[in-house]
Amino acid sequence: AFSQDGGLLAAGGYDRTVHLWEMDDGRRPDYLARVPSGPDLAVFDVALSPDGDVLAGASADRNVYLWDISDADDPERIGSPLTGPTSWVNGVTFSPDGRTVAAGSSDGQVWLWDRATGEAGSTLPHPGPVTDVSFEPDGGALYASAADGAVRRWQLPGPTLPGATDAVHEVAYHPNLPVVALASGDGAVYLWDT
Repeated sequence: AFSQDGGLLAAGGYDRTVHLWEMDDGRRPDYLARVPSGPDLAVFDVALSPDGDVLAGASADRNVYLWDISDADDPERIGSPLTGPTSWVNGVTFSPDGRTVAAGSSDGQVWLWDRATGEAGSTLPHPGPVTDVSFEPDGGALYASAADGAVRRWQLPGPTLPGATDAVHEVAYHPNLPVVALASGDGAVYLWDT
């Protein structure tokens, strides 16, 4: 995941670690830090808050971890992990205002937490294991993709977007156009006008 200004890159991995790089020239990243006190299992996805001060990591250990990266050279874990999912957490994102953390889990739920308190809010049911989540830029809707090819849009409630014939692995909303894209295991990228 990149920070909104493109100056920071974060990546998680199967080795249970999250790493940070500074992207000065956009071509050759400078390694900054390994994030401490990480998950017990693989980190499937990471997200940076809109202000760039908080990093979230989605883990196979069924938790979402938050770190303060306001000093990217010395990241610190924030409190206890966000809990609730009963299976792997595959995707994580922040709402555009940074107040909500959303995550998709293999338990077929989208989980929402208050970033400031860590309190679980709503859960949104999905027809299959959720592989990724993404907010529209204005925060008015949330998209979730699933292993069964379904993409659901919530403006509570929202329609399922048709098209994919295999697992959907990523979903993203274009920052300047009303277009959502998803990458499917069937080898295709699907686009929808929203």
